[in-house]
Amino acid sequence: MAKLKSKTDISRTTISKLYHNKSNGIQFDTLEELCKLLNCRPEDILSYEEIQIDYKVIDIWTDCEDILNDGNGRITNDVARWIIEAEILYEGEKNILELIVEVGFDYRNPDHIDIEIPDFYDETYEKLNELKYPYYIQEYIKEYLKPYLYYEIEQIVDYRVNFLNL
Repeated sequence: MAKLKSKTDISRTTISKLYHNKSNGIQFDTLEELCKLLNCRPEDILSYEEIQIDYKVIDIWTDCEDILNDGNGRITNDVARWIIEAEILYEGEKNILELIVEVGFDYRNPDHIDIEIPDFYDETYEKLNELKYPYYIQEYIKEYLKPYLYYEIEQIVDYRVNFLNL
């Protein structure tokens, strides 16, 4: 990396991110500089990997021990756990991954319900690592899950607020 840094104007941070597959993209001028230095074409450096992910909820539950109320029987906080099945098609190979996601709800302000989505359980990380997907594919799988979760959360919150009188 030090040799590459000394021969280009590319920052050490950019070089490190590219080297460790932690970059979210590459600037065209950076790609051009690398290609000139390495005497290659972009397709020699970049690759396209097809991935398809489909999520579906297998189960949702709330643990009664996690429900807090205001003393008048109104729920102020609770925690819901989702068991989600992720069907992942990557490089022609299909894998099914079961994810457990825990979401905290704070209902004290009826105009704005705070939702906390903590990071994945260690068990989920282990399952992703067992599949031997590259780091950037694992990150993509987790990022792709967020919009799906927000949609599911919205459905649960609407139900609880409208039908359970929270």
